Amino acid sequence: MYVAGKCRCDECREANRIGHAVGEKLKREGRSMFVAAEPVRKRWMYLRGRGMSNDEIERAAGLDDKVSHDLLIGHWRTGKPLTRINRFTAEKIMALNHRSLLRGTCIKAPDLREMTIDLMSLGYSGAWIADQLGMSYQGQAPLLRHTVRAGTYAKMLELHGSTIEQQTAATREQESSITRSKNTANRLRCESNGSVVIDVKALRRVMNNSGVTDKEFQEAHGFATGHLAHIMERGSCRAITADRIASALGVEADLLLVQS
Repeated sequence: MYVAGKCRCDECREANRIGHAVGEKLKREGRSMFVAAEPVRKRWMYLRGRGMSNDEIERAAGLDDKVSHDLLIGHWRTGKPLTRINRFTAEKIMALNHRSLLRGTCIKAPDLREMTIDLMSLGYSGAWIADQLGMSYQGQAPLLRHTVRAGTYAKMLELHGSTIEQQTAATREQESSITRSKNTANRLRCESNGSVVIDVKALRRVMNNSGVTDKEFQEAHGFATGHLAHIMERGSCRAITADRIASALGVEADLLLVQS
């Protein structure tokens, strides 16, 4: 049996034969091949309301990419949304669980970057954080943005909210890793507010080589009393201030900054 306008290749004929057989079986059981579309449409909109796109729903259910159009906008033949839908298509859609599916959906997470920096400031490396979240080392970069997969965000909330103490070092290598993580955290925080991280040892060395005291330098170049001491204590300052200090000392600004 052929349907006008349908493909007649071997694969399609076999699919039509199976579909026809299933339809006949349902008829004998007093059931229809089609069910009301309204409950399915409501389920679809429920999933949309939980952050899933039409494409994601179709992929998750293994459906054709025109199902959403037929269900929500209108079928090409009638121009109206479906009133009935294939029973098996309906079952696939109704079986979708948004909680498990949403774990792969990207969401906005404005506090994600700050949580990552908080952990780094305790001495935990980006590689360790990524590993705890089930990500690759290269995958840590998204943690410094404001969007992430929902599943990853849920893990980060749990990790950040748990009691994590200051990282301690048992070896010189671990101590270096902790220092790098803390320096990275400081640099990232500074980038957020337009500041830069000062290499305090380098600044002190250049100051000593200049042959002038902090007080003399501050008076000669218009800095407030105690400004240099404050910068060295904090380990950071505004980028424009770092440029002024470097210019006054006759060195490149990069020489005074912690290099990532």
